[in-house]
Parts: sequence; C-alpha cells; structure tokens
Amino acid sequence: MNTSIKTQHEHGTSRESDVIYISLKGIQGLAKKSLAFLFSTQANRKYELVDDHPDAIFIIDFDDFRGKAAWDEMQSHKQASSSKPTILIGLDPINEEGVVSLQKPFRTQDILTAIDTLIEQREELAQALHNRYPGNSDVVSGKESAQQHKPRMSSSAAASLNEKELHAFIGSAADIDLDDPAAIAAVQYSPERFLAHHLGKMTQVALKERKYLQLGCCDTLFIVDPHKQCIHTDASPRSQRSLGALPMTGKSPAYEKLTKLPADMESRQQCFSWEAFIWRLALAGARGRLPEDTSLDQRYVLRRWPNLTRLMLFPHATRISAAWVSAPLSLREILKELAVPQRYVFAFFSAASATGLLVEAEPASTARKEKPSPDQPSQRRGLFRRLLKTLYRKQGDNRT
Repeated sequence: MNTSIKTQHEHGTSRESDVIYISLKGIQGLAKKSLAFLFSTQANRKYELVDDHPDAIFIIDFDDFRGKAAWDEMQSHKQASSSKPTILIGLDPINEEGVVSLQKPFRTQDILTAIDTLIEQREELAQALHNRYPGNSDVVSGKESAQQHKPRMSSSAAASLNEKELHAFIGSAADIDLDDPAAIAAVQYSPERFLAHHLGKMTQVALKERKYLQLGCCDTLFIVDPHKQCIHTDASPRSQRSLGALPMTGKSPAYEKLTKLPADMESRQQCFSWEAFIWRLALAGARGRLPEDTSLDQRYVLRRWPNLTRLMLFPHATRISAAWVSAPLSLREILKELAVPQRYVFAFFSAASATGLLVEAEPASTARKEKPSPDQPSQRRGLFRRLLKTLYRKQGDNRT
C-alpha cells in the first residue's frame, strides 16, 4: 500500500503531473517517517511515497541489506535500471555510474538538492526528445502504446546525453602527483586570459555600484544587469562554450558603465543568470584545470549551497558541494576525503571561484570542527538533522 505525503500550493492543489514520486529502498521505521515528514513540509512541492512507479525517483540505502538487495536487483535488469533515476546513500563513498550518491552524514538540503537535480535532468531529457521528435508527443511524454516499450526519463539517460560535452568542458586528464611541482604546473591555467574571469569581476562591480556594465568581446556584446542579476548577450547557447574556451589575446578588455539598460535590449537579446552563465564559461576555459598559483593547502569554503538545478552539472558536483559547504577544506583534503578523479574537483574549484561562490576560509574557521559528542549535542542541530541521523545509524549486521 502506498504512503502518500501531499502538500498543496498556497493557491490550490498541484496538478497530477506535478507529483514527485519517491520510492525508498532499505529505509524503514523512523528513518522513513523522518523523510516523510521532511517531504510534507515542502510547501512548493507535492511528494508521494510509493512502492514502485514508472516515474519514481529511488532513494536507496546502501548500508541496509534490503537496500543493497534492491540495487542488485535493479542492476540485474540493466535495461530497466538505466531508466530509473536513483539516489544512493551510504557511509562509504559510492562510485556508481548514472546515479546521484550522497555520503552519510548529509544535510537535509543535500537530499532535496539531489532530488531537484534528477528532476532537472529529466526535464532536460524531455526537452531534448521534444526537439528531436517535435511531432511525436508520445515519445516526449513516454506514453507509447501498450505494444511498445515505454521509455522513461532518467538520470543515466541524461548523463549519456551530455557525454560529448563532458570531454569539452571537463577534459580527460589523468590524476597527477600532488607533490610534483612540474605536474601541478601542467594542470594550471591563467584565468585572466578567459572571458569568465572578466565577467565575474564585472558582476562584483555591478553589484557594488548598482550600475549596468557593458563589455564588447569576441564580436559579442555582454551587459551585466545588477538588478536582475543576469547577463544580457546576443551570444547563442551553442556559441557559449567556444566563447569560454577561447583564450583572449592582447590587453584586458575594458568595460563601459551604463546608467540604464538600452531600450531594445530585453526584446533583442537573451538574459542568462550570471551565476549559471559564468559557471558554464569557466568550465569551458578551465577544462578540469586549476587557476595559476592556487595553493593546494589553503582551505576554502562555499559561501552558500550552489543552485545545482540551474548550473551545468558533472559527475561528483553534488558531493563536492556538500563537502565544501560543511567545512573549510583544502584541495588536498577534499581530494583525499572524496577519492574522486582530480579533474572534477579542479573543474568545480575553477567554476565556483569564478562565480564567487568559493572563497578562502577565514583564519578563525580554518580549523575543522570535531563532531559533537553524544552527551553534548550541538545546539544548532535542527529538527530535520536530528531525525535524519537515523539514516546513517545502522546496525553493523545490516551492512554488507
């Protein structure tokens, strides 16, 4: 029997198509109730817990034998499992292709962001199918006849859709010896030679002075809008990777201050979220490399959780975000802690630095905080976090 947790929008009930179906595997008892309570408090979403559903997002606890069995069963039916968007959670790092993985302990926001990420990927795939088959609504919606295989939107399908771009934006460099200065120099680049760096600086000036800033570069016009926090440009999405990857020559481009936005700007040009726009350009320029003179031992911290549903995602981005939000970490520390290919961490560092999300940690906060002892719980631990502790307090005999 399905357990329903439905929340309504302020002005009426959501449409049936707005329901987010969640299937929990290996999550029982109080842990299940904790997640049910969490979902019921999300006023802008309507969640429904189900045993199974064609459009369900699966959350699987890898530390529970029931969750592990459910995953093994999904893997034994590879064609079916590839069409099921899945979040894997566990005490140890999980390296599985085509899924979002979270390492315990994680914050409430982590699980919600992971769900949003899979929803975003599903929508991107639906749009791609619509573009490819504009006259076939059955293919786009997944509602084919009973005699045909019913395709489902999935995280793994979306990931395979972006595989061609992955090499262009992240590269394919192998890990290096972090104690070899020559090897480190080989994976560094000069951000000042790329457009993302200059647009990032312009956003800071625009916010401070509350003025529009205009930049002409590479035969393209860019206007930074501090009021909408977007970048107006006539650059098409297809050309943005080339603009980000192309090194700039000569003097640094100069920008011009404007007192108001040109009258024809909004109707003539596109406006992109400046965080998403600069993030994309920075990834294209860095291609899995680090800015010059970056210290591997300096600790950094994210100023806030990135809006991963709007940014260009790549493998391990959610885990890297969670690590740098939770505590100040150096590049050496985060690479050791996450044990992921270096190019993904380097790419995240470059993009997050260009957007101003990742900053050097304050001296007073560089010491990593120890977890509170059981008899002295943190006063700041919220209700959700206390409830979600059950997700990673598993009995040893449940682990496989």
